[in-house]
Amino acid sequence: MAPLVPPAVALATLPRMTARIETAVIARRPRATVFERLARLEPHADWMGDAASITFLTAQRQGVGTEMIVETRVGPVRSEDRMRITEWRADQVIGISHLGEVRGDGIMELSDYGAGWTLLRWTERLSLPARFGGGLGEFVAAPVLRRIFRADPARFARLVESEGGLRPEQG
Repeated sequence: MAPLVPPAVALATLPRMTARIETAVIARRPRATVFERLARLEPHADWMGDAASITFLTAQRQGVGTEMIVETRVGPVRSEDRMRITEWRADQVIGISHLGEVRGDGIMELSDYGAGWTLLRWTERLSLPARFGGGLGEFVAAPVLRRIFRADPARFARLVESEGGLRPEQG
């Protein structure tokens, strides 16, 4: 009879599932205005569908080296996603690394789009732990994550537009 493997060890040896998600949205605001709002990391939980709360681990709240724990909830799955800002170029880019149970990196890039509008491109490469279900979990999680990551930038754009007095239906 084969020896029993403790569940924690068995899960640790299962392959991680990976997902690459790319999305983009146009915000009807100048790039500097969009970046100013994006650079305020604390209220990201207001527009990120999976983020329940953000707790900073560093005294700084912006820029390269900022670290935080983002409590995430996707349906019944809960995790604490440890993140570090790895790239910060004013009015252009915010890059992050996922350092906890969820691993990977993400980048939000801003570019001018027409007269006074901004294109926000968001790319995430995530490696999820086996406890999220292995291959079956990837099959189920990938479309859910894509839906969340597609909705988040749209919510963000509506927020930025509404702060400037432009109702989302105006244009």
